Amino acid sequence: MRRHMLDIVTVLPHDQIDPQGIEHVVALIKEALAEKESVYSEAKWIQFWAYFRRIWIVQIPPHLWNVRGIDKRIVNRTNNPQERYNRELNGSFLTPRPNLANFVGVIEKHSHYYVTLLEDIARGRARAPVHGDYFVPPEITL
Repeated sequence: MRRHMLDIVTVLPHDQIDPQGIEHVVALIKEALAEKESVYSEAKWIQFWAYFRRIWIVQIPPHLWNVRGIDKRIVNRTNNPQERYNRELNGSFLTPRPNLANFVGVIEKHSHYYVTLLEDIARGRARAPVHGDYFVPPEITL
């Protein structure tokens, strides 16, 4: 699938994602498949959109993942920062299964570090991490 299809729902107004945004994306997908003389699998896409609605509309509402109106400089478009933090956190433990006291101590140390970092950024004593280049579709309204 090419860019500017499914990712469009990340920049739509929340109230236009379902059903208008989904219908728009379906039309784009059908158009792209027709250009390639490929078949649109109605059954598979119905299954996908049911999943999408269940997870990304109901369980994890759009205000938690939709980036419309958010400053692009502060948006992470991948889970790379989370993966980095997981490596950092795992590296902080001396054993694979630390005891509770060790675990709490490490979490407390990390929490203190990040709270201090956020305060320093807010007060201009530190700079926010630079995010790599990423693509955000232009905001649209259907």
